[in-house]
Amino acid sequence: TGGTACEETAWESVDQIACRVPRGSRGSMRVAVTVGQRPASLTEALSYDAPALAHLSPSPFLTLAGGDTVTMSGTAFGASSASLEVRIGNTACEATAWASWSSVYARNAGGVGGSLRV
Repeated sequence: TGGTACEETAWESVDQIACRVPRGSRGSMRVAVTVGQRPASLTEALSYDAPALAHLSPSPFLTLAGGDTVTMSGTAFGASSASLEVRIGNTACEATAWASWSSVYARNAGGVGGSLRV
């Protein structure tokens, strides 16, 4: 995918494979597959939008204690929780739950405070 190897691949069937795209990948990309010594590629075969965060609840201006749940609304959070990860500041949340394409939940870790990036 765009010169970067998949994080994980899986054989699905005789005519289908799955690839977990690395973080930070977005836009239109060329896909290249090599089976044995036989390469194949397709230009602009893969395209998707990066996730976009639009709203936090409770308000991002409140101070949270460890173990509080934050609801995040936006777009392009995916079709399942397969690769969901939420960080508040540089700290991974204790637990995350995918709700939909536009909503995820996260429980922040104890000791995380101040004005932090989500």
